[in-house]
Amino acid sequence: MQENMAGGSLPLAKPLDISIVQQKTADFQFKMRALAAALQDAAPYLQFLEPERFYTQFYIDRAALSRLNEIAAQEEFSSFGVFFGLEDPETQEPLSDPKAPGFGRLTCSFVGLDEQYRILGTHFPVGAEPARFHAEETWPPPPPPPPHTGVEWVFNLTHDTSEVFDFFNPIAEPAEF
Repeated sequence: MQENMAGGSLPLAKPLDISIVQQKTADFQFKMRALAAALQDAAPYLQFLEPERFYTQFYIDRAALSRLNEIAAQEEFSSFGVFFGLEDPETQEPLSDPKAPGFGRLTCSFVGLDEQYRILGTHFPVGAEPARFHAEETWPPPPPPPPHTGVEWVFNLTHDTSEVFDFFNPIAEPAEF
């Protein structure tokens, strides 16, 4: 049993086998790397200029999960909307010019939705009051720490699918007696 966002116990609706997650992640990594290679001679605004800074995964830390829980606790909440975007490669701010040179980092923002899939009103300011809840931005992750296991935990476009598969394979530690 898992605890849902509202605090009750619910079984996971459709739990995935980790091998499915592994395969989907590797497939995404393979296709993004191929896309980056195919766009090397494209117009500058379509190129991945810094593949090592184009991360292909993100995480949600405890603080963000707590903020998501606050959003989910709203009476009109039904589900989350997840919106992907790109940052400006120079400033790391929202991309203001769609033809700015190169793809910046991938971004991911969560907002609460009602039953009709409309963004909850609590995300929008009313008059002079600030919004009660802003969109939850969980991207990008901090730079990866120095490898301590030999396996990276944050993938970018320099990683190939074999590294993705290795990440999902647990490292066997010798048992101590």
